[in-house]
Amino acid sequence: MGVPTALVALELTLRTKHDPVRQGHIAHLAGRLGYRAVWLPVDAEAGVDPDALDLLALAARPARLGVVPSGPVDSVARWLAGAGEVLVEVPEQLDDAAREALMAAAGGAGAWRQRIHTADLDLDSAGHVVHAPTREAAHLALARAVRARFDVGGSAADYPLVVALPVSIGRTMSEATARALRDPALAEHGDPRQAGLFGALEQAQEQALALARAGADGIRATLADEADVADLLAQLRSVAVGPTPLLHAKDCR
Repeated sequence: MGVPTALVALELTLRTKHDPVRQGHIAHLAGRLGYRAVWLPVDAEAGVDPDALDLLALAARPARLGVVPSGPVDSVARWLAGAGEVLVEVPEQLDDAAREALMAAAGGAGAWRQRIHTADLDLDSAGHVVHAPTREAAHLALARAVRARFDVGGSAADYPLVVALPVSIGRTMSEATARALRDPALAEHGDPRQAGLFGALEQAQEQALALARAGADGIRATLADEADVADLLAQLRSVAVGPTPLLHAKDCR
């Protein structure tokens, strides 16, 4: 899926502080705008209502629903065993025993390959998610991942590389700054000035282009929390689809 002719695929991280109705509304808008996936962080120990996940997955279509469970590995494994067909991101730096337990809970190596995305560089999974404190660190992580994928004959189609980052875009730098300041929780996902897409549209496009040139196949965004989320989603979409990205797309392939 994804937006045709987009420089990078777009994904979205939902906010846990939003109620299910708002999460569903945002997921629906993202799906309609061509986002490839929406991701919901969950507490594996507390669990999550399977019916609520089904409703959220339905709202997000045609985008896929992904879940990012947190908690001890044994809790994540118990949760994963009943997670159905949603995409899942598992924690980084798993030891062999933890990885085997999570793979078994997911349904074996085939399911791991189809559904499980990892923050660790696991070439047997469905994809790699880069979490980095700066854009420069993300570029280095992407370069390592691109080389590793090339060495095993992989491609973006079977092993996508996605950068998870905060986003605060405005029509001007002042508007982008104001949005970030109105949402202090955004910094929990990294300083958008250093680690995310930040500034006016042209600046955010250049930052996204640099990530694409470094090897990113997708961007998973945590947006500044604003009432007019449709505007924010559309602004981010224009970062990946539009004259500037399309003009440079050939250089990134």
